[in-house]
Amino acid sequence: MERKHTAPPVRLSQQTSSLVHSMINTSNLSEYQKRELEKQLKGIDTKPTAKPKRVGGNVGGDPFGSSIKSYGSKKTQGTILDEDPYKRERYLPSSSGDKSKQKEKLQTAMENHGKPKDIPIPKIEPVVKKDRFETLIDEIEDRKKFLEGMRAYGKAEKYERTINQEIEIRIAELELLQKNYEKEEAS
Repeated sequence: MERKHTAPPVRLSQQTSSLVHSMINTSNLSEYQKRELEKQLKGIDTKPTAKPKRVGGNVGGDPFGSSIKSYGSKKTQGTILDEDPYKRERYLPSSSGDKSKQKEKLQTAMENHGKPKDIPIPKIEPVVKKDRFETLIDEIEDRKKFLEGMRAYGKAEKYERTINQEIEIRIAELELLQKNYEKEEAS
């Protein structure tokens, strides 16, 4: 579907026209794009004139015209054509509420590197590695405490055999570690 431009023709000076032609030729555009731009430039009058006439639009009244009414919404083709192409739209700040609350929120975010103020940053404590000997002793003690707890509930018969076997395995491993340690000390 081909677009039809209904905007009044723009008039360029001879110098501007030659500048645009040289820019098109030196650009990295494809040949098709260059031809299309040349076609569009042929339709532009190169006689110098005064400011282009506006079709309709705001006569008198509000100097910003419909730009205030249409700020933040889509403009129709009619409003775009009615506007003066050389006039900037007036900036209207958004009314998003209390600025002091926004300022405070930003300050706390910057202080805490983007994290909320309420959540404390956890401190990482270094993990102390136990040697295998200490680990085995702790495991034996844990199993003995478990058995005592089961005796208090009257369920010791169910677990006693397996827990005692696990304790015996740990004791055998402790004895092996002790022998290896003594060999290393002797040599």
